[in-house]
Amino acid sequence: MMLQISTPINDETPSSFLDNQLLFVILGLIALVFVIIRVAKFLSEMDSSSASK
Repeated sequence: MMLQISTPINDETPSSFLDNQLLFVILGLIALVFVIIRVAKFLSEMDSSSASK
């Protein structure tokens, strides 16, 4: 795996690290949904403009 997250052996991860990781995952999902919506709107505008010609 290219992006492998290694867990420490003593299992004492600071909660701030887990909070930051969760925050980055949520922000990444929001950005991905935003990009998908923009692409879908762009493609539907292209489709409707080519159909009207």
